[in-house]
Amino acid sequence: MLQLTLQPVYEGLADHRWSDAQLITLDTELTKLDFLGDYEFCQRSELAFIAKDLEYRRRTRDPEYLLYADYGNGNSRNQSFKEELRVFVFRHCPGGWFYQNLVRYGRFALEYYLPILDASHQLAFPASARHANDAMRKEVAHLTSYNFIEDKLLCPLFDLCSQDALAEKFVSGQTSVNLARTAIALERYRLAHAEFPGSLDALTPQFIAKVPHDVIGGQPLKYRREANGQFVLYSVGWNETDDGGVVVFKKEGVNVEINEGDWVWRYPAK
Repeated sequence: MLQLTLQPVYEGLADHRWSDAQLITLDTELTKLDFLGDYEFCQRSELAFIAKDLEYRRRTRDPEYLLYADYGNGNSRNQSFKEELRVFVFRHCPGGWFYQNLVRYGRFALEYYLPILDASHQLAFPASARHANDAMRKEVAHLTSYNFIEDKLLCPLFDLCSQDALAEKFVSGQTSVNLARTAIALERYRLAHAEFPGSLDALTPQFIAKVPHDVIGGQPLKYRREANGQFVLYSVGWNETDDGGVVVFKKEGVNVEINEGDWVWRYPAK
């Protein structure tokens, strides 16, 4: 949704269609978006949800959707002996095991998932996300009475998204917002001076109160003015390496590979 929303903003900036008043309005709306804060809210909300969910399952001993790998059927007809044994233990184990699994999951989320992003300082730590993935595999490598439910909580039934990939989406979203806001300030400068500035420092405080920093590493966003009068603006991206503003595409050559290369804001050559 964010990328669809930013596309006309990008196209309008590339073609110099926005007035200064419109650019101010766009920046005001983008300032309201805080994806790193959203990540923290989601993590804490999920902890609250799981606590309530496990309490319900402790009372009802209903394993559906939590333990069954075959979500569509919602029964154990296609389950392995290991899965059937897990369901049997789930239905007959002491209630304290549920609490122990919840404690382990909660401690893991607080120690590994929340620190991946620092919303108050607008910082992201990709290495911590990768470390969380490695720690998760070790956490449930050997099933015990105190982690056999935690295993299913840390490893979703469909394994839709690793914690590394999940955090990356939030960081990519915030970076897109930061790049857009900076590009808006650059366009406002161009409207006033008929050219883009030599550095981002020239934007403050007239065109933007504070230029957003790169949430990955906390350093200023990379910027350079090019000979054709355009500019390149970018974040070092999820690989935490300054690749000079290089974008890496997937094999089909259409979609960007956000795990590699830089996250770049550049206009097409005229």
